[in-house]
Amino acid sequence: KNAPIISLFFADNKEIFLSKAIHKCFIEVNEEGSEAAAASGMIAISRMAVLYPQVIVDHPFFFLIRNRRTGTILFMGRVMHPETMNTSGHDFEEL
Repeated sequence: KNAPIISLFFADNKEIFLSKAIHKCFIEVNEEGSEAAAASGMIAISRMAVLYPQVIVDHPFFFLIRNRRTGTILFMGRVMHPETMNTSGHDFEEL
């Protein structure tokens, strides 16, 4: 919850919390040699962070994005198999 490493990045004494830590790695070994890559990231938030409502997607649905002022539909799509999606909303593995 309170991560001391956060104090390295902020000079003031505001309460900062580590919200999410991500580490992804990849390694491939074959006849030609090996290749590896890694990436890490952290998301820090203050107590004043905005909390968005949780949306649970457990059945197929249609969605659209439209311009509020004109009502023009900018994008339309559908989710047919939400059980195959990962937490980022994609149905494929991210790196």
